[in-house]
Amino acid sequence: MATLSKRWGNLAGEMKYRLGYSLISAVTVGIILLLIRNSDMPSADEQVSMAVVAGYCMAAIATTCVADVISYLAFGFTIRRACAWQGLLNLLLSTAMMSMAFAYIDGLTPGGIIVIDRLDSNSVAQLWIANCLLALIAVTVTTSFVRSSVKHREISRIEDRCADINSCIARRNSAKAPGQGPIIMDQIINIETDDRHHTSEIAVCDMVYARRIDNRHVSLAYCFGSKTCHMKIVHDNGIASLQLAFANYSQVMRCHNNYLINIDRVTHAVRNGNHYELQLRGTRHLIPVSSKHQDEIYKALTAE
Repeated sequence: MATLSKRWGNLAGEMKYRLGYSLISAVTVGIILLLIRNSDMPSADEQVSMAVVAGYCMAAIATTCVADVISYLAFGFTIRRACAWQGLLNLLLSTAMMSMAFAYIDGLTPGGIIVIDRLDSNSVAQLWIANCLLALIAVTVTTSFVRSSVKHREISRIEDRCADINSCIARRNSAKAPGQGPIIMDQIINIETDDRHHTSEIAVCDMVYARRIDNRHVSLAYCFGSKTCHMKIVHDNGIASLQLAFANYSQVMRCHNNYLINIDRVTHAVRNGNHYELQLRGTRHLIPVSSKHQDEIYKALTAE
């Protein structure tokens, strides 16, 4: 109930994009009907009057908005989830509601949009099929615009985040005192390298990143002088055990299911598709940041 109340409270914000997308459905339907009106079909100009076109367009807007509201309240459909299963259910619901609205308007139109000599079971089926196809075309066109828009906004968001991260890193670097020496290694921890409790010492500031090889094996990259070395760690809990070892140090964070990084070593962020990757000092390897950890890493890297 609390979730439904929260969704209802956020509905106005969610609907700001949807009215625009519903207009795309209306324009699509209007163009198709105007093409029918100007075609060589007998009496098409009489049956497809401008009032009918306006009625279909209003029905497209209303059903798209209503379907979006129901989808959002029922299973949390948002524009960002247009490519997920919520988007598929929204598409089916929009098509069903729009086709029923079109069929109702078609029933009020003498002779229907499709020219029929007599109203029998076959002609009724034709009316339903024609209106279902019209609704499906309108919803498909609208959905393609939605997905394209979502992808464009996601790319813009990632690029903006990369710019923010790079700007913050540049400001921090410029604020350092000239000739400032290396960080003093006062944070040294013991890491179990295998199940036999063999340990190795490593300074937290020297830790670059850790990469999950499989469920039991992890490769830890760390700096030793001017070189970057790799330590292989064998443990039943894999990368989770290594994350636990660094639990007291906020600069070591999980950025991906397969990676831990030292955010103090991040020098640059670049967009790669719908996520961003990080360049770390001490390695040429770009570290991916999964969508699950994007917000957390972004806040840590842009904190002043």
